[in-house]
Amino acid sequence: MNIFILTITFFIFFNIIIFIFSEKLIKIFNTYDDPDSQRKFHKKRTSLLGGTIILINCLFFFIINLFFFKNTEYDYSFLSTFIIGSTFFYFLGLYDDKKNLNYNYKFFIELIIIIFLIFINKEIIIDKIYLDFFNYEINLGKFSYIFTILCFLIFLNAFNMLDGINLQAGLYSLSIFIYLLILSDKHLLYFILIIALLPFLVLNYKSRVFLGDNGTLLLGFVISYLVIMTAKETNYLILTADKILVLMMLPGLELIRLFIIRLRLKRHPFSPDRMHIHHIFIKKYGIKKTIIYIQLLSVIPIILMNFITNYTFLIILLNTLTYIYLTLDEK
Repeated sequence: MNIFILTITFFIFFNIIIFIFSEKLIKIFNTYDDPDSQRKFHKKRTSLLGGTIILINCLFFFIINLFFFKNTEYDYSFLSTFIIGSTFFYFLGLYDDKKNLNYNYKFFIELIIIIFLIFINKEIIIDKIYLDFFNYEINLGKFSYIFTILCFLIFLNAFNMLDGINLQAGLYSLSIFIYLLILSDKHLLYFILIIALLPFLVLNYKSRVFLGDNGTLLLGFVISYLVIMTAKETNYLILTADKILVLMMLPGLELIRLFIIRLRLKRHPFSPDRMHIHHIFIKKYGIKKTIIYIQLLSVIPIILMNFITNYTFLIILLNTLTYIYLTLDEK
């Protein structure tokens, strides 16, 4: 049997086993999110096993690649940075889940991890920006390091803010991985990430498992890292800067809006509240429609940019105006 098919088959069965024995894993993991009757909608304490499911799959992929996929597109520097970053951010999130880290400390640790990853692998540095809509290229030069750090920090925290109700962050991640699967030649990695998301999505739908900060920081890093590396594979000409904006638009808009509101109210920009887009939508439409509408806001622009390839800027503008209209009446 082809080693590619064999590996996919292994991960399918592995994740079926995870799903079957999820209750036992939940008890072993022993980290929960408790309802507080203020911001959290769930009715009972729920496991934060989500990130662990994703990380275990990533670690198994790394081990299998070392032994069976030598001399392939998965070079050691690519995979080692991927695994080190995923592991660091997972444990940072896990510690935050257990100890509720101070926002400033958490942000500082994120910064240190990113600087360390850049130090061990210069390949992740974004050295230029290509805007397809304007056919314009910007060489970042000495600002490459700062720009790369900012990109990681912004998306990590934007993705963390996007997570709030069942399926929201998981389905968004799934759409990103499917899109990158189409663009990149690293098909096996994306298949495994998609397979790893499936048991989590089912358990999350049933309110048995949440991502937690361990999952949002892990997935936030994975998405950021893979988007950068996919863009660099084709010298930024296929996955261009404006297409990346479309991919990461919803978390980005959410972060900007919440920052503006919180700063205006003289609160910490990372402080929790009930002003997220899912809070607004639930009041208007209820929980089921909220899940659908939020996914449409993220998926439709991605679909459109594949059919209207030369008008990504107009897609960004239209989606931004739609987002503003849907959240404008809330303070």
